[in-house]
Amino acid sequence: MSRVFGILEIRKKLPLRTPYYMLDRAEVTGNGEAKGYKLVSGNETFFCGHFPDQAIMPGVLQVESMFQLAVLSLNTEVLKPFLSHAKSIKFRKPVLPGDRLDIEVSLVSSEEGTFTFKAKTSVNGAVTCTAGFSIIDLPSEKLVTPETLLPSVFIYEGRQAWMDYDEIKKHIPHRYPFLLVDRILENVSEIDEKGQTTDYSVCLKNISANENFFHFSGENNPYLPNFMQLEIAAQIGCAVVLSKPENKEKIGLYMGVDEATFYHPVLPGDELIVKNTAPPARGNFGKGESRMYVGDRLVGEVRLKFALVDKQD
Repeated sequence: MSRVFGILEIRKKLPLRTPYYMLDRAEVTGNGEAKGYKLVSGNETFFCGHFPDQAIMPGVLQVESMFQLAVLSLNTEVLKPFLSHAKSIKFRKPVLPGDRLDIEVSLVSSEEGTFTFKAKTSVNGAVTCTAGFSIIDLPSEKLVTPETLLPSVFIYEGRQAWMDYDEIKKHIPHRYPFLLVDRILENVSEIDEKGQTTDYSVCLKNISANENFFHFSGENNPYLPNFMQLEIAAQIGCAVVLSKPENKEKIGLYMGVDEATFYHPVLPGDELIVKNTAPPARGNFGKGESRMYVGDRLVGEVRLKFALVDKQD
């Protein structure tokens, strides 16, 4: 028998707070499938920082809407849901203020506490995003241990950044509350025998308890939402690529994620160090690989795709 959820029921089931509910209503069928929708308003706070001159819903928030619906479909089986893996994420069409984002998820497998889903979002029947992902129940010891609460060692302390916060803002259009890179600490460009360039960068995102994305994880288990790591990786790649003189009049568009794995939650007080590799682009299309660390601990890996287009387009 299907069950319909309004926002009051959704609030009881999901460990979130306003303004980051990415689901307004939902129907869970009970056989591993669910559907719902998110009404996209021009008053959403994320529009203040994501392409403020041309409002577009961040693609990673479409992934979050899928994740929220999937958690809802599991009912009480997962108490502390954690996005552990994602693959084949493809952003197909922009989602704009005034759209109704329809969301569908389907449970593919459930093995040893890992729930794997396939999902899609659409507007007026046109698919805007497709994805596959896995959810686990986050063990409490990964959130509160002496190791996680000790400050990480900031190995770049005292060194001048290759690109600081103000410089980053010159190259990408993101602003508060959706600018998620504090410094690009260093960047090395290597040119091969064909004249093609690979960029290797090291970047910093300080994780402060004041940041509004902790509304996603609630008061009891605050950690950086893993879909934000997808966005951090994309912004780093765009800042580096768009800083090149030949790309001055271009803008970067997020095309998708080949694969992402998240090993450990990133907590308030962590200094997230991202080591990013951007191999040579093919025409207007490029790829990036990011490995994310807190201290010496690898917390996540992301492989993504992007496109460069003229700003006027």
